[in-house]
Amino acid sequence: MSSHLQRGAVVCLLAAGLFAQSSAEEWRQKANALYRDRKYAEALQAFDRSIALDPNNPKAYVGRGSSYRGLNRPAKALEDYNRAIELDPNYSNAFMNRAGLHYQTGNPQAALADYNRSLELDPNNAPAYYSRGLLYSRLGDTAAAAADLNKSLSIEPAGAYAANARNELAKLPAAAAPAPPAAPAPPAPAPEPAVV
Repeated sequence: MSSHLQRGAVVCLLAAGLFAQSSAEEWRQKANALYRDRKYAEALQAFDRSIALDPNNPKAYVGRGSSYRGLNRPAKALEDYNRAIELDPNYSNAFMNRAGLHYQTGNPQAALADYNRSLELDPNNAPAYYSRGLLYSRLGDTAAAAADLNKSLSIEPAGAYAANARNELAKLPAAAAPAPPAAPAPPAPAPEPAVV
């Protein structure tokens, strides 16, 4: 083989590798959009494509796990959340999503452990504080619930969870800490769901 052909083959192989990486991210972004539109089966297929092209991307596994969760397939969701954590043990969103799954499937202690880990990794994660606050409320720990709901509001006073956090705080007994005043609504649309 001539050196010109060899260089051309190497360039083609490199380009194919870059295309696969780019393509994996494109599929993941497409899957995220489908997930946001609650098209879970279609999102699942797009996440499958992304993972086939890049099997080491923890974000794709969290997204696919959330799609499985949307399709009421908790065992498959748990497998994907666990895989994401294996790939990146410091990925806060993977712990937060697994916590939500544990709560949904009736395992509040595992949920609490995962929310705690998520917040250790990202102490400014307002959705994790909000979700852990809901869990504390359901467990009857109104002081901890109020603290977490208020913390979520202090981080994102006008975020996607702010109105819900205020509503939950209003349901707590008067002994729980009061909610901070409502902030004006943000001019931009609400951020993407935290699960993906």
